[in-house]
Amino acid sequence: AGYAVNVVSGTLEVEDVTIVGGLYTSGTSLVATNTNISQASASRHAIYAYNCAVTINSGTYHNDNAGNAAVFAYGSSVVTINNGTFSIDNGKQTFGWTSCLLDANAGGKYVINGGEFKGHFRVQANSTMEITGGTFENTHNEAYNIIGTAVVKGGTFTDDAAKNFAGKYLAENFELGEDGKVVPVAAKVNDKGY
Repeated sequence: AGYAVNVVSGTLEVEDVTIVGGLYTSGTSLVATNTNISQASASRHAIYAYNCAVTINSGTYHNDNAGNAAVFAYGSSVVTINNGTFSIDNGKQTFGWTSCLLDANAGGKYVINGGEFKGHFRVQANSTMEITGGTFENTHNEAYNIIGTAVVKGGTFTDDAAKNFAGKYLAENFELGEDGKVVPVAAKVNDKGY
């Protein structure tokens, strides 16, 4: 389907490899560790997860095509990111169909436990994103497009746009410090955590 790697059944584990031209996975499970996946073709994502489970443990994931995502989670896909570096078009996005760093559509879900993210997100209707860790920089100040559900329970947000995103979607009993770090609080009095 126009991808360098196209997997439609079984489990795929990739480790210590470089894939140029993206990876499409459907109805499978994917585990990527210390993997470098890039995409430059129009209308293609670096990783396109279609109704599958994806675990990203480390590596770099980049899309040079400003019309698509570094990682696209579609349908029943659950993408768990434990670490890695994610970027698109050298950090610049032109907001459009899927011009964003991470995109969840039609029920797709992201669980972000760590990593470095250079760009903005799109979470469409019936889709979710939960952030418990990682470093987030909205490199070119593009809008976060959250129609579905986003919950922030951790992480460091380095610029005003990223801090605004985190502040808007903070989970209960968490706060965003002036340094951009999200931390749990035992109690809040007059919107100040203790």
